[in-house]
Amino acid sequence: MQPYPNVIDILPEPYYTSFVQNYIIPVKLLLKPRCSKQDLKIAENRLLKFVRECKSFYKRVTLKIHSVAHLVDERENSGNLQHSSGMVFRF
Repeated sequence: MQPYPNVIDILPEPYYTSFVQNYIIPVKLLLKPRCSKQDLKIAENRLLKFVRECKSFYKRVTLKIHSVAHLVDERENSGNLQHSSGMVFRF
């Protein structure tokens, strides 16, 4: 697994692995110019797992973490995440 130096020294192992595998990798998939249906399904499953693991690790899920579960929907509705606004997730 490629180390992400900004967080590798901060997060303990299970948190770091979850962050990379279930957040970073799916977001990279959603940032691709073209996403296959398989890419979208992988991203959705991993992002949902990330939200569940956050609840397990921290005993709660904030609205910001919950909004991660909707990134695939945003990709399907608006295209590449680079071309969408984060404002839809603000309350």
